[in-house]
Amino acid sequence: MKYKLDRSAHSVYSHHYHLVVVVKYRRKDLYDEVIRERLKQIIWNLAEEVGIEILAQEPAEDHLHLLFKATPKANIVSGVNVIKGVTARGPKQEFTKTKEFLWGDSF
Repeated sequence: MKYKLDRSAHSVYSHHYHLVVVVKYRRKDLYDEVIRERLKQIIWNLAEEVGIEILAQEPAEDHLHLLFKATPKANIVSGVNVIKGVTARGPKQEFTKTKEFLWGDSF
C-alpha cells in the first residue's frame, strides 16, 4: 500500500493505525445491521473531536476494525480511550436488547 505523505511546518509524516475493538467475551453482540451502522455513525462523529481522520471502518458481529490516520501531535491513547468508552456505553443504552448478551457495564 502506498501512503500519501502528510506535511507540517518542519516534518513529513505518515501515521496510520489499525485498531481492532473486540466485544467482551467475543459475544455476538453486534448481531443487527442497525447496531453496526449506529456504531459507525458514533465513531465518525467522534473522529474530529479526538483529532483523527478515519480511512475505513468495518464492524462485524463480535469486533470492529478501524483504520485511521493522525498527526504527530494527536494524543492517540486518549483518543482510543474515548472511542472505546463511547462505543461501549452508547449502543448498550440505545439498544436494550444487547443486555441479554452482556451484564454489568461491559460491552
